Order: sequence, then structure tokens, then C-alpha cells
Amino acid sequence: MTISKAPTITPDELKTSAAKYQKELMLIPTMALKDLAEHITFNYGIRFKEIISMIKGKAQFGPYKEDKSNKLDLGIEGQPLETFLGNCVETFDPNSLVKTIWGENATQGKDLKNSDLAKMVLSLLQKGVGEDIHDAVWSAVRKEGGATAQDLFNGLDTITTTKITEGVISVENGNLQELPEITSVNALDVLKDFYRKADPKLKRIKTKLYVPTYILDALEDDYATTRGVNSYNTKFEVKTLEGSRGKCEIVPLDNKEGSPYIHLSPKINVNLGFNLQGGTEEKMGVEAYAPFTLTFFASQFVGAGFRTFNKEFLKVGKLNAVVTKPEGGE
Repeated sequence: MTISKAPTITPDELKTSAAKYQKELMLIPTMALKDLAEHITFNYGIRFKEIISMIKGKAQFGPYKEDKSNKLDLGIEGQPLETFLGNCVETFDPNSLVKTIWGENATQGKDLKNSDLAKMVLSLLQKGVGEDIHDAVWSAVRKEGGATAQDLFNGLDTITTTKITEGVISVENGNLQELPEITSVNALDVLKDFYRKADPKLKRIKTKLYVPTYILDALEDDYATTRGVNSYNTKFEVKTLEGSRGKCEIVPLDNKEGSPYIHLSPKINVNLGFNLQGGTEEKMGVEAYAPFTLTFFASQFVGAGFRTFNKEFLKVGKLNAVVTKPEGGE
């Protein structure tokens, strides 16, 4: 089999592809967050700040009366979801990237056109933007003049800390619980206690327990030791919390490593915001400012937030000890 030599790509080919596939390529950062999309609600069309709401209301049912008429107590509780405009400007050698991409697709040979490669190069660059956002979802702290995605917006843990300071999330309000250090000896008992002390209305609905991955590791080790192998348990891969009757899914997140909290909430209450509706602020393209290299630029609105901090929809566990994964470790 003959493998064709990798072609070169001109700046004009990249510029043409950037313009032609602009809308499609702008979506790639959110596609890089696809593992989070299963567990976090994505909101589009959020430019700077918008109130996202949770509707609360209950009809009163009682003994039959022909002339009964009750006013529905319908409430709308909302919290701001704030997005910030971020951008990146990166200088790169287009043909170095082409060689990498071509190497992965060399078997396609002459069927792989320059236009396909140009689109792949731009997709690869946009994917990096998404990976940066992914890593910042929980831990980001808005810092004017910052340089990375960690400085772009306020992450979910950062917002949690702010609300604890303000007293919105508190033991008294029923949406906060202080937890001991979670280890492979006590993980099962600690997490079951945390769940059982949640508001009855929160336990009534399907929820997700967002945790750093080490907590799930500790839980599985504890479960293996405590429960052993029996007719009810043939493997130690824990996906739902014991005692929740299958209503609480455990969600281990590598971008929550080092987090001081665990969060119990339905998916609809945990949100990421984007705009992606076009306009002059959000754009992407390539320019040639220097010989042999090109400059890739992209800008996009990103933010995070909760719909409500009410105990019926959110409970936070404050960890007594924060564990971080060793660099390069499992």
C-alpha cells in the first residue's frame, strides 16, 4: 500500500474554511464538553447575564366541593447565569499540524482533500478551547485581566463558596452539611448519611451526586470490603448511591479534583451558559501576521450557575479534607 505524502495548506485555504464552516466550528468547544452534557444542563443564547428560573407551584387537592376555587400559589425563583466573553489568540505552524492530522488519516490517501485537512486543523484548535473550559467548570474564579480559562468566569465551586459566605447555603437553611474526611473505611456511611439528611423533596426526585473521582474510588473500596461478593453484589462498580432506591446517580468528575465540596442536585439545577447565536463578539478565524506562521483567534461567551439554592433542589457537602490526585497518578 502506498501512502501519499502529506500536502501543505495555504493561509487562504484555512481562511476560506474558517469562513465556510464558522457556525459548525464554533460549536466544537461545547462538543469537547460532551461528557459533562449528560450531567449538566447547557443553556444557549446567554449573552453577559440572564435570569434562569425554577417554577414552583402546587395545586391543593381536598374533599369535593362544587364551588371550590383556590388561587394557585405559583412562584418563579430565578438566579442569574452570567457569561463572560473570552478569547484566544494562538500562533501556529499550519503544516506541522497538517502532518500530525495526515499521519492519523494517511490510509485515506488522495481521498483526503486540502479542504478536509483545513477543517480538521481548525477543529483541532477549537477543541483545545473546549478542553480549557472543561477543566475550569467548577474551579474557575473570574479575574479581570487574567490569561486562562480559570480566570474567565466563576465556576460552580466558586459560586458555592460565595453563597456559603453570604449565608444562602448554610446548615440552618438545610442545604449544607459539614462532612468528615472521606476514606475507603467510611465513604459508604458518610455518603449515605449525607443523602438521608437531605430534604425529603430532594430525595423524592432523580438527583446526581457530583464528586471528585477519589471519593468514588474510596466508596468502591469501602463497598468491596463492607459488602463483599454475594448474590446481590457481583461487582464493585458503584453507579448509584446505596439507600437512594436508585434515585441518586454518583457522578465522578476529574475536573472536580481538589474541590472542597460535593453537590447533590437534579441535573436541571446545574448549568453552563453559552451564547453561540452569532453576532459581532463571537467569531473565529485565521490571519497571517508573520512569515511561516499563522494566528488563530476565537472568542466565545461562557459561564456557569445554579437555578436555585433552595434545599429542595440542592444540598452541598463541605469536605473536611480536600484530596488532590497526584500528578501523573491514577
